[in-house]
Amino acid sequence: MSKQLDARSRKPYYWPRLVIYVVILILLYQFFTSFSASPMSLQSKNEKLPWYKHHHPRLPQYNPYATTNLTTQEREALTSQMVERASQLVSRAFPEMENKIIGSSLSQDEVVQFRSLVDCWTSTGKWVRMDGEVKVMSHYQDSLYGKCDRKHRGEGQREALRYVWQSKCAPIKDNMDNSVNEDRWCEVLRGRHLLVVGDLVQYQLHEIFLDAFRDGPTVCFGELNCRVSS
Repeated sequence: MSKQLDARSRKPYYWPRLVIYVVILILLYQFFTSFSASPMSLQSKNEKLPWYKHHHPRLPQYNPYATTNLTTQEREALTSQMVERASQLVSRAFPEMENKIIGSSLSQDEVVQFRSLVDCWTSTGKWVRMDGEVKVMSHYQDSLYGKCDRKHRGEGQREALRYVWQSKCAPIKDNMDNSVNEDRWCEVLRGRHLLVVGDLVQYQLHEIFLDAFRDGPTVCFGELNCRVSS
């Protein structure tokens, strides 16, 4: 009697176990056969993807264009080569650049005279300390630049701002006003896109433009990411 009860109690678990075993065998078969795909299956895959004509190799771990593995001398030599190559391409595309300023009506003599004057303004001169209050332009573009002014706001003008650059070369006109005529500048630049390319001096020129011609407080995080703040 007890044997019959044991057989009846085991009977309901027989079919579920059998189904589980069959499913496990099917999964194992699919797992092992996936590693050995036949050429016919690869060909059929390529037919479904006609742009996949051949196997694409993985990307190399070593980037031949990276400069992290170069020495300082090698990087300087590479930079000089790239600058020379860029200069050659620019000269080929704009052969008149050596004799004039692109987009201007200046003659060759006027260009040479103007460039020599700019070099004289920026390279020959000295910093002179002024006794009275010096009128300076407030900087609104970057909070880092105005940090010292905000810190010493109640102490009067800082010592560093009392020095003014005096060049040995005179301005273009003797009666030239040092202030910026915003209306005239805005009229000249209206509808134009201004691209400033160069080193730190050119970046400062970019900041000066934003300071002088702003319509309101401006926050700038780079040449292409300037926005008006509230």
